[in-house]
Amino acid sequence: MKTRKLLVLIMTIALALSLFACGASGNVKPPFSEVALGSSESDVTNAYGESEKVDELDNGGKKYSYPCTYLGVDGKISFSIGTDGKVYRINWSYSAKSDDEFNTLVDTFKADYTKQYGDPSYENDVGTIWSGKGYTVSAETVSMMNIHRILISFLQGDSKSGSSTSSDSNTETSVESEADPLVATAVYKKGESFEGDGYKLSIDSVDATPIFDGYADADSGTEYFFAGFELENTSNADLDVNSFFTVVADGEECSFINFYDKYNDIDAITWNTSVAAGRKIKNYFSAVVPEKWNEIQILCSDGSAVSIKHTDLGSISADENSSESTIYYLGDTMTRNGMKITLTGARQTEYVSKDSYTYYEPADGKVFVILFFDIKNTSDQTQRFNALNTFDVFIDDYSDRFTSFLYTTVDDMEDLNDQDYKDILSGKSMSGYKVIEAPANWKKIELATRQGAFLIESKDFV
Repeated sequence: MKTRKLLVLIMTIALALSLFACGASGNVKPPFSEVALGSSESDVTNAYGESEKVDELDNGGKKYSYPCTYLGVDGKISFSIGTDGKVYRINWSYSAKSDDEFNTLVDTFKADYTKQYGDPSYENDVGTIWSGKGYTVSAETVSMMNIHRILISFLQGDSKSGSSTSSDSNTETSVESEADPLVATAVYKKGESFEGDGYKLSIDSVDATPIFDGYADADSGTEYFFAGFELENTSNADLDVNSFFTVVADGEECSFINFYDKYNDIDAITWNTSVAAGRKIKNYFSAVVPEKWNEIQILCSDGSAVSIKHTDLGSISADENSSESTIYYLGDTMTRNGMKITLTGARQTEYVSKDSYTYYEPADGKVFVILFFDIKNTSDQTQRFNALNTFDVFIDDYSDRFTSFLYTTVDDMEDLNDQDYKDILSGKSMSGYKVIEAPANWKKIELATRQGAFLIESKDFV
């Protein structure tokens, strides 16, 4: 499910909240709370103590958060306090470890709330609402991919405006910002080590590439994102890795993909295992992301996130100074996916020989442009070569493609297609050629990729 769709549903729930929140000040006490709606800030601190996590709200109020056991599981409770010093919202949130646990918890509290508050006033796939005099109860339950999030909100309402009793607060804004499971509650940077709810995490290396190890191509418009991490379980229970991470690229949730291999000398994560209490793991995980992304957030199960900007990509992806606008010419070297790719030469010809008796000719009105490359593996691991097929070919700004011939040699070099999927040891090189069939009057040829583009111009040919 896309974030946009989820937000539409959340906004629908928010509208329902404003419609059904009636009455003035019913001091309702949630079953998971020691204080009721309308209580003072001091009531909260007297009951729970000073909170280690206090957030400033957009409306000028505060939000206090504490650990809270409810329905037999350890979740989190939060109290939203308005500028009048009164509690206008009480939330309980939890990320279930499995579909079964999620379904059991949802069935339990839905039955309890329906018995206590009557039939729901509103219900859809991600939310249920019970309304009463002076309060509204909403339960948002999102289960998709590796997310099994539950958020239960008790909101004090106002009969005239339909918004919360806290001044300057807005039901729609509050529901969207607090309920969206893809919005981080705390954001950290690459390389920062931080402690969350029962864990300690650092993400030190990241990369994005259209191919994995030279043989697994991402679909058009996408690429693979890799993150190397160290995760320590500081709780007294096993930490389920499968439900711990969520990858969000520019607001859209992304799918995980696992090649069960090494990447940049880091072992792939094994998703069906857990980290024992007091133990830690050092692995990488991978996901399929849009090719042209700006920010990726790696969300943890407690809402904390590590933010990765496109400029944070490691050296295995590109040179520090490489970008989409970088242009490379004959003799230049592009660094891409741990490979140094040098365009060593180019030639225009009307045939390509296979042997003394066989040769290939272009179509009428066209010529062959032969491009010569030298490729060096600069990473610290063996990489499989993929015949430059992840480059986009443009002739005079029109999309085109490479032309391949089986078992041919030019200047004692093989067609790079014939060398596809060969291993290149760390520090070693290979050479070969690629052919493009172009109109006889072509002006420029571009080989474009995220790290830049090779530009070949006809004026360079005699």
